[in-house]
Amino acid sequence: FFSNIKKFYSIHNCSAQSVFSLMNGIKLGDNKILIRKNLWVVAKENGYKTIYLSGQEKESNYQYLQSPNEIQNIDNKIFFSSFEHKQRDKEILRSLIQIIRKGKKQFVVVIKNGSHFPYHNKFDLEKYDLNAESNNKLIYTYSLKENSVEFLKELFTNTNDHTKILYLSDHGQDFQNKSFKHCNSTNPSRNEWEIPFIYYDIQGNDIKKINNLEVYDLVLSLFGVDRKKLKSTENYLFYGNFNTRFDTNLQFKKTP
Repeated sequence: FFSNIKKFYSIHNCSAQSVFSLMNGIKLGDNKILIRKNLWVVAKENGYKTIYLSGQEKESNYQYLQSPNEIQNIDNKIFFSSFEHKQRDKEILRSLIQIIRKGKKQFVVVIKNGSHFPYHNKFDLEKYDLNAESNNKLIYTYSLKENSVEFLKELFTNTNDHTKILYLSDHGQDFQNKSFKHCNSTNPSRNEWEIPFIYYDIQGNDIKKINNLEVYDLVLSLFGVDRKKLKSTENYLFYGNFNTRFDTNLQFKKTP
C-alpha cells in the first residue's frame, strides 16, 4: 500500500491558507499570485456529487477561508467535532467507506483530525503504553501510525475500481525546542512544509513526480478537464498571510 509514498511539501505552513491554496489552485504569474476556479465549482460543473467531511470544524463555522459561493457548491457536509478527538478519524473512515460504496461520480474532500499538535489526545495512548508525559516525538510517531497508516490501510482495502485517492497533509511539524510546530511567519523551518504524498489507484497507476502547485491540476485531470502538462519544477513554500490586513506579508521559499 505504501510503496509509492513520497516526501512532499505543503503549499503553506498554516492549515487554513494551505487548504485554501490547494482548493483554489494558486499559481504565480507576472510576480503576482493568481487564483483559479474553486475545485468545488469545477466538480459541480463536471457532474460530480460533492461531499465534505471535516474532523476539525463545527457546522457553520468553516476554518479554511471558503467563500459562501464555494460552500453552496457542496452537496453534503458532515462534521465530526462532536466526537472525542481520538474517535473522530475512526468515524470519518466509517462514513468515507460508506460513501465510496454508494456511487461512482463523487468528489469527496476530507479534513481529518489527524496528528495535529497537541498529539496526546489524538489516539488511545494506553494502546502503546504511552501517557501524556511521554516524549512528544514518540507520541507523534504513534499518532501517525494510528491516524494515517492504519486509517489508509483500512481505506485502501475498501475502495473500488473507480476510486482515486490523494492523501497529503496541510502542513508539517517542527520539533525544535522553543519554536512553533508550524505557522511560523518570521523564521520558519522547512520541516513545517514536509509532508507525505500518496496517490492511490487500485489499477496501479502512479504519479511519478509532481510539485506542490500542480496538485490542483492533477485533480482537474481526474475530473477529465484539460490542464497544462505537469512540469515537476521546484516547490513553493509559502508563509505569512494572504490577507494584507495582517502584518505578516506573504513570502515564499523554493525547493527542488
